Amino acid sequence: MDEINTKYTFWNLINQYNIEIPIMQRDYAQGRSNSKTSTIRADLLDSLYHSINDDSNIDFDFVYGTVDNGTLFPLDGQQRLTTLFLLHWYVAMKEDKLTDTVKEILKKFTYSTRISSREFCQSIVEYEFDLNADTIVSEIIKDANWYYRTWDKDPTIKAMLVMLDSIHAKFFTSSQLFHKLVRDIADNPPITFSFISLDDYALTDDLYIKMNARGKALSDFENFKAKFLQHLKHQGFEYKPFEDAIDIRWTDLLWDYRSNNNTIDDAFLHFFSFITEMIYAEDAEAKDMNSPYRTFNMNVLINTYNTNDKVMRLYEMFDLWKNKAEINDCMNSIFSTAHEIGKTKLFEQNCNLLDRCLKGDNLSYPNKVLLYMIMRRVSLYKQQDKLDPGLADYARVIRNLVSGVRTLTKYSYQSDFRYGRHAVPFVQFIVANLLEADDVYEVLLSLPATSAIREGNLKDEQDKAELIKANPVNKERIHKLEDLEMFKGSIYNVIHLLTESSVDLSDLFAEIFTADNTVLAARALLSIGDYGIRLGGSALGDRVYFGSRGNWHTILTAKQDHVHSDILCSLIRQYHAAEAEGVKAKLNKIIELNFPKMGSDTWRYHFVKYPGMLDAPVMQYAFSDRSETDVGITRMDSSTLNGYHIMPYYQEIALRLGHDKCVLDDCRGKNSEEGIIVLTCGLRIYLDYDSTMQVSYDDADYDATVNKVINKFDKITNNGEKQDCVERGLLLCNMLHRAITSQKQK
Repeated sequence: MDEINTKYTFWNLINQYNIEIPIMQRDYAQGRSNSKTSTIRADLLDSLYHSINDDSNIDFDFVYGTVDNGTLFPLDGQQRLTTLFLLHWYVAMKEDKLTDTVKEILKKFTYSTRISSREFCQSIVEYEFDLNADTIVSEIIKDANWYYRTWDKDPTIKAMLVMLDSIHAKFFTSSQLFHKLVRDIADNPPITFSFISLDDYALTDDLYIKMNARGKALSDFENFKAKFLQHLKHQGFEYKPFEDAIDIRWTDLLWDYRSNNNTIDDAFLHFFSFITEMIYAEDAEAKDMNSPYRTFNMNVLINTYNTNDKVMRLYEMFDLWKNKAEINDCMNSIFSTAHEIGKTKLFEQNCNLLDRCLKGDNLSYPNKVLLYMIMRRVSLYKQQDKLDPGLADYARVIRNLVSGVRTLTKYSYQSDFRYGRHAVPFVQFIVANLLEADDVYEVLLSLPATSAIREGNLKDEQDKAELIKANPVNKERIHKLEDLEMFKGSIYNVIHLLTESSVDLSDLFAEIFTADNTVLAARALLSIGDYGIRLGGSALGDRVYFGSRGNWHTILTAKQDHVHSDILCSLIRQYHAAEAEGVKAKLNKIIELNFPKMGSDTWRYHFVKYPGMLDAPVMQYAFSDRSETDVGITRMDSSTLNGYHIMPYYQEIALRLGHDKCVLDDCRGKNSEEGIIVLTCGLRIYLDYDSTMQVSYDDADYDATVNKVINKFDKITNNGEKQDCVERGLLLCNMLHRAITSQKQK
């Protein structure tokens, strides 16, 4: 071995090399929060503090590593180098020494263990903020706009933040430190170490063990194999299949999922954990609990196998396929990302659930249940050596059942599918009732209500089964309709339209509910009735949602009263009957048909007549009382009241007045304020809750002019043709602006 043993400071080293912590290294540990590490950290920082402040020297022993194309890969010394990196950054920032040159040098330090760790190191170098004695550095960093919440889970980043808080507590009161840290090796720097370059060695486990006094621990996979085999033997369970398959058949199965270091460790543990979590669900008690398998715990995984039946089920799942090609063929024959006859569409970009599982994707519990129950079904029919013509319907029903467990968050439905509350009873229900059903729709019709599945969700699938039983042609019509993104399996609001005609409903819905037609479709619906979904309350009244640009899922699938469903169905009936060419022409025809029946004093009348009142990416409004004549309506430009909002009546009037008479932004209300029409002549006009116009101003000289205008306005509106709220507001604002402007010019 040709060793080069040279004294370095961190600043010397990082100027000479890029420093990259290799993948095989463990996470940064000197910032861990346990009591033992806290004591070690305090002692370490105390030593560094005295060394720097007392102009003495502390020797950090040896740093070993290999150098490749100017990049140093430390084999031993990662922890010390990371601490020195953090110390140099902190001191440079604190003393305003974080110049572009210093930043570029510090950016040469990086991690390859995780992308998040690497990005954190790069981002923090660019970040500067003011410090005082009470500053909690970690909180400042975590509040930065570049900091991702997911980084909270990275143990290296968590440890770095803890270390930075400790560094700040120790070094904040000290000054003139940076020039000491960057001294040349000949000028008695405070912190040094010996660097040994191992250029003649590859980065192998043998070398790692030799150079690291702690050695390289066995991987989780190696530990698991030994412990699980020991468990099987100790419990008297079948262990030979595991012993025979783990390094042969199952290695072949998972070989195409091997990591960059050519091991199947990760893929195996991903698969094993998933199967174990589902096997546990088959006989666990259904209750509100988290999954015991949320984090990797070897003992929990192994101890799940407390019966030989569970062990055999594990073997059964591992032996379903021989390789990745077979996995892909099976998954692709069942699932698709677009509607295909005989397949189940998944509303995700990658429908190969098992492939995602093996690659470490964090599958949702609905997807886990769906995948596991597919695997159980494939295994069942494989054992019986027969084809399964009902597999696609079985998969589709499960997809619909699991996706039906949801909650309304802001204005979108999100899955509310929990492990103990839903995954456990769903798995048990499917195994007991649907797993062996050749015709899943026929079995559905015979099932009573059950606490395992929400009654409404089960009934939705039974309603589909009724229609399919009445006419098998309905199966494809139902499947095509529920595969639209706007429905995602939930068609209960419109399912009875299938009994009224043979028209292809999926085509009609796909034509109407597009991004380009958002406002037009909303106006057509409002011309029929109030279809809005109440989201909750606010200081300005009930928050009501009418749809988003190109996103109609919430509106079309909301379980409201029958009136909501009637409005949606009426739209489709009128659209189908409309004597016009083209989608927009038909929707306008619907509006033309219904508009004369609407009272001009109602808010729906105005929303239908004036498209601009609905022209927003998210059509969400706060209603003061939601009566037909409610004018106290505020368009919410965010999901909360924080920020600026505007009443759609004011917006329409302001835009029609023009910028010279009224600046739109001046009419907005902030937070819980409703806003007001502000004319450039100095007057303010607002709508009272009885739709009357009120005028306010600061200059008493305007009294006579304003009163004269209001009297004239009253005569016009009382004796002339009836005008709606926008027309009256526009008329009054124009009259007032003209009169006040004229008065000012005299």
